[in-house]
Amino acid sequence: MGRINIHLHGKLKDKAIASIAEMYQQRLLGEGVKTHVHTDSLDAYLAKLKGKKGRLILLDERGDSFESLQFAAKINEWKIGSEDVHFAIGPAEG
Repeated sequence: MGRINIHLHGKLKDKAIASIAEMYQQRLLGEGVKTHVHTDSLDAYLAKLKGKKGRLILLDERGDSFESLQFAAKINEWKIGSEDVHFAIGPAEG
């Protein structure tokens, strides 16, 4: 089975938002989704992402959009597949 990983560049500075993000990370862990927070430089972050095996998905506001049910079906497809999936988020400046 494929594993789903979410990669974030940088830590959240707002404590209230960080607390909510931590709660969601725990919920996702229960679903088999692991979150990785990278605090190194942007170049090091990108190098780590390029070195990952599996499918790399860069999340961007200008990218493809999915309806909730479509996205849920895609997630289920990736979960039962054999390939790991890596979602990359951030940094804030794109």
